[in-house]
Amino acid sequence: MTSDERHAAKKGKVHTRYYNKAGKQVPGTTTITGVMNKSALVKWANGLGLRGIDVKNYVDELATIGTLAHYMIE
Repeated sequence: MTSDERHAAKKGKVHTRYYNKAGKQVPGTTTITGVMNKSALVKWANGLGLRGIDVKNYVDELATIGTLAHYMIE
């Protein structure tokens, strides 16, 4: 996926608010995982780097695929 395609996919992104059955706003997955220990992710990223894979580009491409999948589901 090109940089322009990634930008187009992210451009229309709107922040979603999540609510439980009682109507109370709850945090999203990214917020929850933001407080977790990331040591396993550091090892994973290091492994990608050792194989010559640019971690930022790899993650950006997968994030774009995930974003597009969410749009298709919605």
